[in-house]
Amino acid sequence: MFRRSFLGALATVLLASTAYTQDAELYAAPPPPDAAFVRFFGFEEGTEVTWQGLTFSGADTALENFFVVHSGDVAANPGDLISVIANGSTDPIVVVAPKIASGKVSIALVNLMDAPVSLYTADKKVEIIADTAPLSIGWREVNPIQVEVGVLKNGELIGEGVSLALRRSEVHSVVVSADGAVRDVRSEFLDGIVE
Repeated sequence: MFRRSFLGALATVLLASTAYTQDAELYAAPPPPDAAFVRFFGFEEGTEVTWQGLTFSGADTALENFFVVHSGDVAANPGDLISVIANGSTDPIVVVAPKIASGKVSIALVNLMDAPVSLYTADKKVEIIADTAPLSIGWREVNPIQVEVGVLKNGELIGEGVSLALRRSEVHSVVVSADGAVRDVRSEFLDGIVE
């Protein structure tokens, strides 16, 4: 009886460890404990960007995904979410996102236009993010919700409305490009570390 129970338990452990090993292969390795995360806005597709002595792939900079870097390499704190905004021929503008409270969602309004813009609900009744200066980012922390939003310039809607499905601990960015196009960007984390 003992031997049968033991063999059954051993078989269960072996099957569980095999399943765990297979599941672990589905996910990328976690970032190092000193990781910071950098993304780029306003750079042309295919443009290789050198910032803080590191070179970032041109194909990925246009996608606005987060590159993983060692925080000490870019004078940042571990866990920082950093946005680098193209600024013509001068140094890029660097913005560090505020920390997100547990259970909240961070919304960023990335303004690449030459005039201030603000973020409202699509019906223009509730201001979400006040006027955000050109080439800067406005932030707001909200509860998880699904909402249709619009960007206003001088009180008038520009571009198309964007439907946001906001989930806890996510960072959503509503990006207003230089030509006034509006889009929702959910930046993903790229594999590997830029060194």
